[in-house]
Amino acid sequence: FAILTPNKVEFSRLYSAVVGKAPDADLRVSNTTDVAKALGNVTVVHKGYHDIISDGVDEVVCDVAGSPRRCGGQGDILSGSMGTFLHWTRASHMPASSTSDRLNLLSPTLVAAYAACLMVKTCSKTAFEKKGRSMIVSDLIDTIHPAFQLLYENIKL
Repeated sequence: FAILTPNKVEFSRLYSAVVGKAPDADLRVSNTTDVAKALGNVTVVHKGYHDIISDGVDEVVCDVAGSPRRCGGQGDILSGSMGTFLHWTRASHMPASSTSDRLNLLSPTLVAAYAACLMVKTCSKTAFEKKGRSMIVSDLIDTIHPAFQLLYENIKL
C-alpha cells in the first residue's frame, strides 16, 4: 500500500516526470488519476484547496473548507493521520464478497486518505478560527481530538 501526498508544485513535477508533459491545470482529477495509474495504481492525494484523491481506478474529492493559511508541518499531520487511518481501514475491510459494508466500496487507501484529509482540513479551520494568521502546527495538534470526535465517533456505517 502506498499513498503519495504532493502539493501543487510537487504534483506538477511528478506529473511531468511520469506522464512526460505538463499537467493541464483545468483537469486536476484526471491528472491525478493519470499519475496514480502510471505509478501502478498507488493512491495519490493531490493537495490543494480541494484535495483530489485517486488510486487510478476511483477518485474522491475532499472539498471541505480548511483554513486560508497553511503552516509548516501540516503535511506531517496529514501523513501521520493517513497512516493511522490506513491501519484502521485495512483492519476493517471485509472480503470482496461482503459488499454491504460501505467501506468496501473503495480501496482502503482511498478511504484512509479521504478520512485524513477531512480531519486535517477540519483541524486547520478550527485552529485558524482560534489563532488566525499566527496559527502554527501545534495549534492543529490541539484540535485533533475534538475534530476526530466531531467527524468519526458515534457514526453508523
